[in-house]
Amino acid sequence: MKNLDQIKKVVKKTLTKPLGKVSITKIDVVDGVDADGDDILRISVIYDGGPEDLNPEKLLGITRILRDELDTIGEQAYPLVSFISKTEYEIYKEE
Repeated sequence: MKNLDQIKKVVKKTLTKPLGKVSITKIDVVDGVDADGDDILRISVIYDGGPEDLNPEKLLGITRILRDELDTIGEQAYPLVSFISKTEYEIYKEE
C-alpha cells in the first residue's frame, strides 16, 4: 500500500520553490492505473491565489523533477499534477 502522506510531503517540498510566494493549502493524492495498466498518481495541488499567480515557466518540467523526488522514496507511479485555486476548489466541493 502506498504511503500517501509521505507522497504529499515530497510533493509539497518539491513544489514550494517553483511556486514562490503562492502558498499550498492542500494536496490530494489518489493512486490509480492508466489505460495502459501503468501506475499513476493523481495529484491535486490546491493553492491560495488565482491562475495568474502561477508562473508557467517555473512549473515547466515539474513532472520530471517530481518523478525524481518520488523515486527517492521508492515511488514509481507517474504523477499527473493539477493546480486548483482554493476558490475553485471550494466551489467544486459544494457541487
